This record gives sequence, C-alpha cells and structure tokens, in this order.
Amino acid sequence: MSTVEAFVDTSAECGARSALSRSSARATRLQPRGSLPGAQQHASFALTVAGVTLDGRDGAPHRLVMSSGSGESALVAGSVERKAAMSTIHQEAAFSVPPSRIYEVLTDLKQFSLATGAPARGESNEGGAFTAFGDHITGRHLELVPGRRVVQAWRAKTWPEGVHSIVRFELLADGTGTRLVFDHEGFPEAEKEHLSGGWRSMYWEKIAKHVG
Repeated sequence: MSTVEAFVDTSAECGARSALSRSSARATRLQPRGSLPGAQQHASFALTVAGVTLDGRDGAPHRLVMSSGSGESALVAGSVERKAAMSTIHQEAAFSVPPSRIYEVLTDLKQFSLATGAPARGESNEGGAFTAFGDHITGRHLELVPGRRVVQAWRAKTWPEGVHSIVRFELLADGTGTRLVFDHEGFPEAEKEHLSGGWRSMYWEKIAKHVG
C-alpha cells in the first residue's frame, strides 16, 4: 500500500525551490494565445508574474521577459527573483510507486480523473490548458519534465478572472518509491488554510489510494 505524509511549512521563503517559483510570489495573469482545452499542441502562451512575463511559443523553452521603458529583454528562466508578497504552501508526500507513475497521474487527465473521482479534461502537453474537479480548477502546464517535474499556472473558479497562482511538483526517487516536494505560491493569505487541507485530501491521499 502507498503511504502518504504531508506537512505545511509556513515560512514565506521555504517553498522557493526554483527561481520560477520565487518570482511568482504575487497573483498572476494568464494571457492565452491559443484556445483553452482542445487547442493545438504547444499552444503559445504568456504568463505575467509580478511584472515578469513567462513566454512560451510552439514548444520552445520558456523565457522570462521583463518590460521596461526601453522595451523588453529576454532572460534565462531562473535569473529573476522577487520578494514574496502573498502566501505560500510547502508540503511533501511519500508514495510507494516510482516517480514516472506519479508524473503520469498528475499529467494524464484520464488518470487524474480516476484518482480524484472528479471530471478533468484538456491537454497533457507543455503549454496545454486543462480543467479539473468539474471545471472548478483551471490552469496551464508551464513546464513538464517526464518523471521529474510539473509546473502549472493554477486557479480556482471562485478567484477573480485571469488571476492564477503557481504550483510546482518536484518528483524525487526514494528507493522504489517517490518523494514529492510541492510548492504553491501567489495566492491570497485568506485561501491558505483551505488550500493546505485540499492538497492533502484531494491530491496526496487520493493519488496514494489510486496507485495502490
């Protein structure tokens, strides 16, 4: 049987596992350049995070674009850091199956729907849009590294239109199992308690039960 352990670290800085997540401390606005679920693979998109735009076109590597009075300058992802201004969640979970299996559940929407028991639809490619939990959650895959990492723009239906947070799932091999390191940034402080419990009950516990 899979085991799952999760904890929340309330430090605003402890969740900064990547420069992308560190730069995403404020709520974000997603500006799609393709359609929502059902669009062509590698749909173009631009994600603005605290004044920094993450740009991806046709499957090309992401780049950070900063707007200034003299125009835009492209930066390598990871070279910009900004001080956290909104709440963060850091959790870890342990599963008895390898990282490739957890990655599959997180990115294959049919598998995810089976695991959570709720409808999910959309695309499973980098740049693709998706919905989950009966359209209550919508988002876009920003970075997908098979068996290793999933980074998503993520929002709840009740949030203001266009406002997204950033979620990051880091998958680490732990013997024959997986240690999942999770960070969620850029959401209002008032949502923290609800979201913290939701990640444990709606994600880690359901995925652990699904993978057996």
